[in-house]
Amino acid sequence: MSRPLLWKNPEDMSRGVEAYFSKCKESGDIPTRTGLALHLGMTLQTLWNYEAKPRFSPLIKRADLLIQEAWTQEAKKAGKSQIFAIFYLKARHGWQDRQEIAVSGLSLADLFDKAKQ
Repeated sequence: MSRPLLWKNPEDMSRGVEAYFSKCKESGDIPTRTGLALHLGMTLQTLWNYEAKPRFSPLIKRADLLIQEAWTQEAKKAGKSQIFAIFYLKARHGWQDRQEIAVSGLSLADLFDKAKQ
């Protein structure tokens, strides 16, 4: 048997999410998913479990977008160390460094043919 939900409906949780973002704005803190979970009185795993519920998923995904935007803005600020903001965006929001390398020349089949000779 599972535990009863901490938040019975998305509307109530939405008020908690909004309160978290307001608190961050007032204090100058950058919001995080961990901070959101703590503010809502749950673990990260519980927050992920809520995200898997269709009723709560849009709310959690929107909160994630707001968190990602806050960190994106932090990474763009001049004169501040951007390393941690970039790391956070890579670790928590799927950002990645990507190099595109164009390779031209012999095909794989041609290479095998040359190797046989």
